[in-house]
Amino acid sequence: MHKTKPLKQFAELAAPIADNAALFRRIVFTGGPSGGKTSVIEILQRHFGARVAAVPEAATIL
Repeated sequence: MHKTKPLKQFAELAAPIADNAALFRRIVFTGGPSGGKTSVIEILQRHFGARVAAVPEAATIL
């Protein structure tokens, strides 16, 4: 198990692989109702700001 803080792990994912590289990563949060998915997304958006884009779930769109 990693001893790193979770937000640091996400920061490493968000970092470009090479200098000036445009890198986009898609992270999908799944789970049942009241599992904390929206809370995690909101925390990531507060921490990383504009570097995080969230799209609505498919059920919301339909």
